[in-house]
Amino acid sequence: MTVTFNAQKLIYIRPLASMKLNNSFYPGASFKSPLDVAGNEYYSFYNYGIHANTTQLNLGLSVGLKLSNLSAFEFSVASDNASIKSAFVYKTPNYSSSLIGRSLVRISADYHRLLYTNKLIDLRGTVGFGLFLTPKQNNDTNTNDIIESNFSASVVRTVFNYNRISPLLKLGTGLDFKTKMGKPFCSLDIFLTYKLGKPLLSESYNVIVTDNAQQISTFQHTLSSKGSGINFQLSFPIQVYSFGTKQNN
Repeated sequence: MTVTFNAQKLIYIRPLASMKLNNSFYPGASFKSPLDVAGNEYYSFYNYGIHANTTQLNLGLSVGLKLSNLSAFEFSVASDNASIKSAFVYKTPNYSSSLIGRSLVRISADYHRLLYTNKLIDLRGTVGFGLFLTPKQNNDTNTNDIIESNFSASVVRTVFNYNRISPLLKLGTGLDFKTKMGKPFCSLDIFLTYKLGKPLLSESYNVIVTDNAQQISTFQHTLSSKGSGINFQLSFPIQVYSFGTKQNN
């Protein structure tokens, strides 16, 4: 019988790329998708809730220390994003959707623990804590006019970008694919980033409607995003240094 004892420690880097499912919500509600909050006789206003933001590919780099065959610590810096997706649906019918977003920087310290292994794949769990950093970005306001058969409307949209440093929790799992020689090849991770505290991005609509009878009505809708979401990440670990002892008995 041959037993391998491995006390060798490894330092590695991990270039990474990820896409994200964001979540936008109404004040006082979370993870409802979609939800009609207007319900008036002119249009319906929808929040998409959990939605894909395919306009931004997030890139980053992790530096890791593999303590044993079971555990590792990583420090990661990556780009990230927050977004809101909404839509007006008119009675004619007609449809207008909007996807807005802002760029973030995500910094996290992560602990990885091996859950299952075979010759070609390792399955691990991940838990981490970190911060969202928000590069300074100004608020923005624009106005659009809607002309329908039975009414017209002026829609004033204001996007609020909150410049703050925010703590986050990271929780997920990952698959590490190996070559036939047992060497790391690439990794696929799925993890939740949950931001604590206040929103990082809000979108407010002020809608002034004038119908054919000249009656004027005003409606307001507000959506927010904390930057919380589900991330799909592809990475390639590269060993840069090893130390400690390795013994075979």
